[in-house]
Amino acid sequence: MDEGKGGSVLEGELVTSVVEVESFPQRSLPGKVDEVEYVGGFRVTVMRQGKASLAPLCVLMLHDIGMNSVRCFETFTNYCRSNPRECPQFLALPLLFLDAPGHEDGAEPIAEVDPWPKMDSFNKTLEVIRSRFELKRVIGFGVGAGATVLLHHALSSPSMYTGLVLVSPSIGAPGYVEHIRLRAAIYYMWYSGVMTEWMRTWFLQRWFTPDTIEFNHPLREKFLEVLETTPSMNIARYASAYINRPNIAGLLQELPRSIRILVVAGRDSVIYEDILDHMLELGPGRSTLAEYMDVGALVLEEKPAECAETISLFFQGLGII
Repeated sequence: MDEGKGGSVLEGELVTSVVEVESFPQRSLPGKVDEVEYVGGFRVTVMRQGKASLAPLCVLMLHDIGMNSVRCFETFTNYCRSNPRECPQFLALPLLFLDAPGHEDGAEPIAEVDPWPKMDSFNKTLEVIRSRFELKRVIGFGVGAGATVLLHHALSSPSMYTGLVLVSPSIGAPGYVEHIRLRAAIYYMWYSGVMTEWMRTWFLQRWFTPDTIEFNHPLREKFLEVLETTPSMNIARYASAYINRPNIAGLLQELPRSIRILVVAGRDSVIYEDILDHMLELGPGRSTLAEYMDVGALVLEEKPAECAETISLFFQGLGII
């Protein structure tokens, strides 16, 4: 991998590359972009929201497989900016948008010699990001696989987290059928470099309800465009780390009770039942489940107003007014 894109990501090295902010497409994210760096393969886009530093608290945001931080969060962040009274805390905190290796707009295929990522290697890279930006405390805000990655990291570095907003997280290990089917698709994407129709369907069914897939063509095409423009072998790498995730359900009680957790789920999501099964492990005294009808996994995309209200109340519970 070109060192300009962060070098080898998985050995925990502090390999960084600064991107000139003037050359960064400001239209990609709402608001002013203050810094863009590649750290260990992740692209980190910093919006300080007028703050002098990222301390003492910022929001660390990570997207699902097959998309990037722009597509994952733009509807929600645009809603908050257009309706500043709905979630003022979100607008007041510095934001760090993370793009998983090879998922940013215009990404090139990751070199074949680079090692394949695992959840542990993502933990190491997040520690590098923590050191590079001198992060003291964060609220982790992840969607899908991004939520799973941040939850794993919170287990290994609990002192870093004040709270977690987990949108459609996968907590347990994958089932046998899911593992076999996605593993076969990963190998095909890697060796052929092609996004198959079966994989497009898998992503759409992961993200949306059947009615949304059939009738909401603009939303469907928006996310299919990202799948088509992101190198398939890069998607395969992130998917591989996700599908090989360990089962951490039995470890969640080790999280300090000071870390508050908000789980956001669509009742029509394919992983809704899995989320319900593991809410007990998250601890009923410190976790809250926000459920939404007639929506799949991308709740931020389809229910931004409702999510803004819920997240605002969660931030208030953390003492952020």
